Amino acid sequence: MQETVSSTFLPFRQRAPFAGLFIAAALGVLASDQHPEWWPAWSAAFLCATLVVWKISSTLPACLLTFLIFAFWHGNQVTTDAGYQRSRAQPFDGNEHTVTLLVLSEPKLDQLRSIQRFTALVSCVDSRATHFHVSAECCGEPFAYGDRIIAQGNFSVPTRPLNPGEFDFADYLRRQNIYLNFRTHRDLPAMVVAQNQGNPLMAIALALRHRILRGLQEGLQDDSEVAQTIQGMILGGRAETNPALKELFRDTGTIHLFAASGLQVGLFTGLAWRCLRYLRLPRQSAALAMLPIALAYCALTGFYPATVRATVMTMLIAVGVSFDRPVATINSLCGSGLLILLHDTQELFQTGFELSFVAVFAILAAVRPFGHLLYRPFQIDPFFPVRLLSPCQRTWHTAMLHLCELFSLSTVCWGATAPVLILQEHHLSLVSIFTNLLVVPLATTVMLLGVTALLGGIVSQWIAACLNNSSWLITKLILLILHTATLVPCHSVNVAPCSLLEPDRVTALSVGSDHVLHLHFQGQNWLINTGKLSQWRSITEPYLRSQGVNHLDELILCDRAPHETELLQRVNSGFQVTQLGPSPQRRKADRIPSLREKQSYPPVDPEARAAPAEVLFSEQPARIENGTGDPGV
Repeated sequence: MQETVSSTFLPFRQRAPFAGLFIAAALGVLASDQHPEWWPAWSAAFLCATLVVWKISSTLPACLLTFLIFAFWHGNQVTTDAGYQRSRAQPFDGNEHTVTLLVLSEPKLDQLRSIQRFTALVSCVDSRATHFHVSAECCGEPFAYGDRIIAQGNFSVPTRPLNPGEFDFADYLRRQNIYLNFRTHRDLPAMVVAQNQGNPLMAIALALRHRILRGLQEGLQDDSEVAQTIQGMILGGRAETNPALKELFRDTGTIHLFAASGLQVGLFTGLAWRCLRYLRLPRQSAALAMLPIALAYCALTGFYPATVRATVMTMLIAVGVSFDRPVATINSLCGSGLLILLHDTQELFQTGFELSFVAVFAILAAVRPFGHLLYRPFQIDPFFPVRLLSPCQRTWHTAMLHLCELFSLSTVCWGATAPVLILQEHHLSLVSIFTNLLVVPLATTVMLLGVTALLGGIVSQWIAACLNNSSWLITKLILLILHTATLVPCHSVNVAPCSLLEPDRVTALSVGSDHVLHLHFQGQNWLINTGKLSQWRSITEPYLRSQGVNHLDELILCDRAPHETELLQRVNSGFQVTQLGPSPQRRKADRIPSLREKQSYPPVDPEARAAPAEVLFSEQPARIENGTGDPGV
């Protein structure tokens, strides 16, 4: 019994030398991020500390040196970037330039403005060689990954948001090591001068991704929702995924199924491991064969932070297995984080990176102890022979053991990721534990069927269509469970710890020509106007979520907005509106047409210089508007 308990709490007894180094590296990056230009001071401190502690063989000096070297490395990476230097130049150069760009991402077409948006590498500015990344907006012929283009336009610094809670696109670009925007003139379209100039492995991965997406859609063309769900669960959700579908998974706490993560990497590498072991390959060779499989899937997902973490961790574990070395999973997790930060320190600020490491650490450290604690009421006496139990009793205990393990996994992941979601997204699902218990096993089955359909499609499209239709049935069940979960009152809530301490306030949002006001007084919330539908999605709704607003006591509409019916439905579904009413001015404006219809005017004598007048009654004195515009009347 003592041996079993010790093995249960083994994660807390693992030696993890990389854990302290990883924490020190993360703290160093955070310390250097506010003033990256101080990197010479960090390098000097590192050299001085090295001279002092180089003979001390202890963990603390090693962590101190790691802290200093990563503080230096982060500042050096930022300030030596040519784009960062150009963005900080005084005065800023906003003149027109002839620029050579290399397309590094799949362009997204803005049909309204007839432009294409993509990430690009600037290699030449006015015949001067350079090297930095930009967020480009270009017009012209359709571009593709790897195209080298020449364009004429202007650089600009990404603008900061004007409203609280609004998506900070400038900060998002900064975490991608992008500090400038580039926009071409509409009358000067960019020209493609060369093709296939990008990374050939990335080009192959993108082409293969599109082929896999088409294969997963075989036989499901008439149900785009199910097809997008299957595609998102296998390869991760991208721009091709419906935003409403992503919101459904987010509100039910299952969005991790749409973000390619360690679940998919572990599933596919584990499946490959079983197949290779079934072929009687040596353990060392099978472990090394996991490396190209994990790397290939990571490339297919676009090197998403969670898949990068899982891939690096898989590589470390595979190398340890190939050398017959015992593998400490927590140490491998921290080692993978250290390698990722060494490559790009900005990864620390990615929400996917934070969620991935927090969730996996909690799984490795707490799932087994908590599951063992949950199973104690159902556990039989360890001295009682199991073979004396009836088949029904054995089935019952096995089922309860698996149920406790699943409940422990879901609860631990929810509790570990909740602080990150509250601080970053200001949103938390309260049904996540139960939806994951039901959905994750079904989603795993869909992933396995999807991989089998892709392999079967090589032989026959009929096989792929049959397997995809089996996935369709299971996916329909998944969507039914999620839609049912959203019917639960308060299935997800907006949480903003900082707003709890703020006093009563009135906030005026900057939404162009519209006037949007939020009033918070004695725990009640009023919203005056919502803005247009696009402004509601990008400004008003994120603001209310960032303030932790879940309920609107009254919504007052002063101006008529386009798509008002759809807009009101979205407002009511997200923020339970108690009372909806137009402003007094709008009620008067709505009454005017009916008054005009009922009112009869006497015949007008053109020679009498008279005209009918409209009298608008209100709490103020009557106002008479003259229809002729003649001040003499």
